[in-house]
Amino acid sequence: MAIFEGYMAYSFTNISLAKLHLLQRFSVTSTKITLKSYYFEIFSYVYRTIDIEMLYLEKPYNWKGEFMIRKIARFSLMFVLIFVLSTQPLFAAGNTVKIKVTFVEAKLVENNHVGNEWWWGGFVNGKELNDGESVTVSANAAGSIKLHAEAQEQDKYPDDGEASASVKVSSIKTSVTKKLNVTVVENRGRYSGNTAKWQFIFKLEKVK
Repeated sequence: MAIFEGYMAYSFTNISLAKLHLLQRFSVTSTKITLKSYYFEIFSYVYRTIDIEMLYLEKPYNWKGEFMIRKIARFSLMFVLIFVLSTQPLFAAGNTVKIKVTFVEAKLVENNHVGNEWWWGGFVNGKELNDGESVTVSANAAGSIKLHAEAQEQDKYPDDGEASASVKVSSIKTSVTKKLNVTVVENRGRYSGNTAKWQFIFKLEKVK
């Protein structure tokens, strides 16, 4: 850090060195007054600012009180910063919960001459499950779990239907049952426009 001699301090602040009274206040007799020594020696590396305005206006200045206030403020700020940084991983870990999701079953509840050959699938966060299969996912407490259901009538010209839903993790206290309804529409032939309806059932449970 560059050393600013007394006359440089005068040029920078436009305040006479006589008004600073630093020679008498700190009993410095032979050492040149520098901003460097003012910062580091007087305040012992605690902070690096001086309130020139108070001296310039010749108002009474409580050096000891100002020093303590700034020291307490700096200590408090450092304490809060250390606390936040040290507890952040704990908060992040506390926000993650485990949810067991079971694709209970898929039922064809109505079929108006759409077809007899079918494929269907249930999905949890993009992972496909068979009927009765489960998967345990780690989710953020403020997040959600995505469910998806799809059914397809398989003939020369397949007909598809699908449905999706998001279940908020915060809504799962112990367990939740979610039903998705899928409609498949016949797209060709004399039964064109007819529908078949499926119901997909998922169960979500919080893992302790």
